[in-house]
Amino acid sequence: MRRLALLLAFLLAAPAAVAHTPTAAEVTGYLSSEPVKRDDGVVRAATDPKLTRLLVIEVGPAWYARSEADRRKLAASWQALWQHVDAKGAVAILDAATAAPVVRFRAAGTVEIVTPPKARPD
Repeated sequence: MRRLALLLAFLLAAPAAVAHTPTAAEVTGYLSSEPVKRDDGVVRAATDPKLTRLLVIEVGPAWYARSEADRRKLAASWQALWQHVDAKGAVAILDAATAAPVVRFRAAGTVEIVTPPKARPD
């Protein structure tokens, strides 16, 4: 979580000094990194092949081990990061075992955590 906060702070705090917009490959690479997989429960992160503005993040047991507040913060930060790649980009966070959504992004900017019926922490 701290790494993500630092990355977001870096990307958001110094736009004049850093004119770098992250690429889709950089974001998916970050989300697919071992520390993020281990700490945040990301199993896989990739753009949808038919709709490249959609980032699909599949999560597993480590996701469910986090508190609901942490999951909400992670989801919001992943969406903010992705929208630096594509201002109209969308994020889907799914349970890796069931492909059911585990997060709903509301129009008002709120993040709702959803527990799919078969999703259970190990």
